[in-house]
Amino acid sequence: MAKQVIVFDVNETLLDLAGLEPRFSELLPAGMMALWFSRMLFNSAVATMSGVYQPFDQQGIDALVTTGLGAGIEISEEEARWVVDGMRDLPPHPDVEPALEALQDEGIRMATLTNSSRSMVRDQMGNAGLARYFEKLLSVESVGEFKPSPAAYRHAASSLAVGISEIRLVAAHAWDVTGAIRAGALAAFVERGRARLGPLSEKPDIVARDLTGIASSILAH
Repeated sequence: MAKQVIVFDVNETLLDLAGLEPRFSELLPAGMMALWFSRMLFNSAVATMSGVYQPFDQQGIDALVTTGLGAGIEISEEEARWVVDGMRDLPPHPDVEPALEALQDEGIRMATLTNSSRSMVRDQMGNAGLARYFEKLLSVESVGEFKPSPAAYRHAASSLAVGISEIRLVAAHAWDVTGAIRAGALAAFVERGRARLGPLSEKPDIVARDLTGIASSILAH
């Protein structure tokens, strides 16, 4: 237990994307935000599989312009960048700080691992008031491959000076949990909103409806 490091995904796991709705809805209906974010993740997966890295910020801009075109709405790159920059100021979910406090009080090492760029995750954690909980703010930008590439999780383990089996990824994305487990890490899945593990998803040994439940299970292990 003393060696295990808890590594948190950021977007949707720690931070609430609903905070982006005011900016997003100035360009597209708020109901299209999930489609945009899914397209952003899809684009990042294509980039990794094709061996061409482009920062997550740029993936978001491209996905927003494309989503607009699909709806018959022309969005400039400048307008799209303004929306994506709003991700730097996302608020944390209400359960985040109590969970992080509980883990920190027990001396648990913690870090983030995000598809966001290094500059974005620094701003995100600083603006959300969460930076003080984490030993390292890790980004896939350092390896040039987006999660769920095994290289991303191995980078986290290496950066934290532990073996891959000694990190536990916490995420609200089934694909992220699956990627971590297949890379050799432990994982915990947060069932935020309608997020659920699918039949083909790897099944972690910790699943809870919120981060306080995740923290309690981690401390009980």
